[in-house]
Amino acid sequence: MRDIFAEEETDAVLLIDASNAFNSLNRQALLHNIRYLCPPLSTYVRNCYGTPARLFVAGGEEIASDEGTTQGDPTAMPAYGVGILPLLAIIKPEIEPNKMKHVAYADDLGGGSKLEKLKEWWDRCVLHGPAMGYHPKPSKSWLIVKPENLERATELFEGTGVKITVEGKKYLGGFVGPVQGAESYVQSLVQEWIEQLEKLSIIAKSEPQAAYSAFTAGFRHKTTYFIRTIPNLKEVLKPLDEMLDNIFIPAITEGHHCSPADRRLLALPVRLGGMGIPIFTEMCDREYANSRTATAQLTTKIQQQQHEYSIDSTEEKEIQLRIKKERKDYEENELKAIRRNMTQDQKRANDVAQLKGASSWLNALPLKDEEYTLNKREFFDAVALRYRWRLKRLPIHCACNRKEKFDVDHAMNCTTGGFIHRRHDRIRDLVAEMVDGVAYDVHIEPPLQPLSGEDLPRSANKEDEARLDIAARGFWQRGEMAFFDVRVFNPFAKTHLNSKLETVFTRNEASKKSEYNERVIKIEHGTFTPIVLSAYGGFGRESGRFISKLIEKISEKHDLQSSTVANYIRTKISFELVRVL
Repeated sequence: MRDIFAEEETDAVLLIDASNAFNSLNRQALLHNIRYLCPPLSTYVRNCYGTPARLFVAGGEEIASDEGTTQGDPTAMPAYGVGILPLLAIIKPEIEPNKMKHVAYADDLGGGSKLEKLKEWWDRCVLHGPAMGYHPKPSKSWLIVKPENLERATELFEGTGVKITVEGKKYLGGFVGPVQGAESYVQSLVQEWIEQLEKLSIIAKSEPQAAYSAFTAGFRHKTTYFIRTIPNLKEVLKPLDEMLDNIFIPAITEGHHCSPADRRLLALPVRLGGMGIPIFTEMCDREYANSRTATAQLTTKIQQQQHEYSIDSTEEKEIQLRIKKERKDYEENELKAIRRNMTQDQKRANDVAQLKGASSWLNALPLKDEEYTLNKREFFDAVALRYRWRLKRLPIHCACNRKEKFDVDHAMNCTTGGFIHRRHDRIRDLVAEMVDGVAYDVHIEPPLQPLSGEDLPRSANKEDEARLDIAARGFWQRGEMAFFDVRVFNPFAKTHLNSKLETVFTRNEASKKSEYNERVIKIEHGTFTPIVLSAYGGFGRESGRFISKLIEKISEKHDLQSSTVANYIRTKISFELVRVL
């Protein structure tokens, strides 16, 4: 509609809204027309609306509703769309119909043409609309007119009640009209968004995880919608970015003010080590261009007023894939540029954050029933550890040695206080609980059979009291006993810093296998799988195979999609690790 308004032959655009449209649709006309307009939907709609709906009123009364669509019905929108189609054919002027361009989104009608054509269009809508259950409401309808045509428009539409403006008007979340009007409209939106962010920042003081989830799962997407429908917003969005940089991000990170490099990293997706907090002034032009590209087929058909809705699905898919690839390439190039100025410690932190499952705790909604909630100290510390920011209120020295300087890495490796054991035991218990649902005869810390002269490698554990973390029968193969041993290591330990993460995982798995694999195979006639995880998230190759098998077995048992189960398992593991960091 914005493009149609900009055309030279267009005097104005008329936006029509109806009164109580969904409840007023002529149901009998819908049931008759839908058989011819949309046969695949016809059977379902006739089954749902062939008899009056029973509406119950407080106090025991009942009303039989035989008009409109039912609130909450998933087919209400498509049924209404089909039901309104005949009206569009009726109200279009018969003389030179191509000179009049119109479109409908549910009950929101939009048309652009010469003023005389628009007046005829309006009159036809008022005349024929009520028979179809469409009652135009003048007080909610707007005529957006070019300044030079204002006087003539006022005379032509006098007495109709339609509101007239030269400043433009919002339309389906976008804006139709001059650039100045669009900027004014977006400025009011930005002010509203800033006020909402202020409230989220106040909430973040006590519930940072909830505030962050509200931003990433709701606020961000709402804002992105407007960015994709309104062009040239870079300057207007600057106050919003300033609010994010100076108020919101410090609120969810316990007062941390990001450097420019940190801020660009936080703008990246969680899978690349960011937090998905976009820099709106940098993304707006790119996202608007992508939106125009993605909707080009439909836009062209509306502008050309084609009656047949036929979209080339192959071309549409190719466009979607191209946009996705371009976005991915941009994000990866951005990360490469950021990593050039990182320290080795920061690069290792970013590598860990990109491991599969390492960032699941950030993506999850804070659901209390699933134990996905973190208190403010847990969330603040988890974010700081993710980016190797300095933690607050750390003691100067460790209890293990008054002369030993205390820092995060020392805490992760110190054997005093049982922290390492608790970290190990929580993962062990979680894995055992999940395995217990798909296998039987599950034991925690089962003793291995004592040796009686068997020949084992020198590296094998030959102690008579040797135990593994978990045993379960029927996990890999029917009737076979499977043994698992858990190791959670610190990827920032000095012994690991000079090695790639993949090498560190492999080395830890090989260490476990050299100690127990031969003994389990020869003595127990079972299988051995090391479950090696990083304390900051992520797992090794052997653990990946175990998790894949676990996902497969749970999916089959409960008839669930494997992607849903995979997300659940990785998120549960991720939260357990976060809580023991």
